[in-house]
Amino acid sequence: MSTLHVVPLKYQTNKFALLYLISYGQSEEAFYFQNLADSIFTGFFTLELIFKLYAMGKEYFKTGWNILDFSLVILGLIGMDMMI
Repeated sequence: MSTLHVVPLKYQTNKFALLYLISYGQSEEAFYFQNLADSIFTGFFTLELIFKLYAMGKEYFKTGWNILDFSLVILGLIGMDMMI
């Protein structure tokens, strides 16, 4: 399996791990950890996107997996912006 096929799995793993922490009446510490983890993962994926765009240029958008990766990173950044 190539690296490009593994990228969406990173997002799914991150979101499932964070969804596991969500429960009714969760503590403030759990909520803080959830937001911190989401911010860290989104930051890593944003850096990955920037590096790939720099390395690949316009070729980046010629692969469906990269377009999906780009869309998920943008949605993650929008979600972070809404939390602020």
